[in-house]
Amino acid sequence: MDFPQFQQLAPTLFPPVFVRIYAYIHTESRMTIARTRTFRSGNSEALRLPRDVAYGEGVELVIVRSGDVMTIYPAATSLPAMIARLRALPTPPTIEVRDTEELPERPGL
Repeated sequence: MDFPQFQQLAPTLFPPVFVRIYAYIHTESRMTIARTRTFRSGNSEALRLPRDVAYGEGVELVIVRSGDVMTIYPAATSLPAMIARLRALPTPPTIEVRDTEELPERPGL
């Protein structure tokens, strides 16, 4: 069998396979699971987050939907808001000074 014939037969011999792989890296010791129901709020469908999984009042959230799975997480902080939060942190009593260490020359770099 030459290559053009193989190309024609390949889709029937080796049908394409689609695989979804979901990875979740869990860093806490326990994952909280909560059940709730949706409800109507005006023209929108709303979701009440139970206290165990709530983010707090006024937190902007991002919702990503993939089929039947919805992932909710806090929106990224804007750069000016992040700078304001960093400036609001207390000033450390002392600033650590690094050791001055001579690094040897490495040939070839």
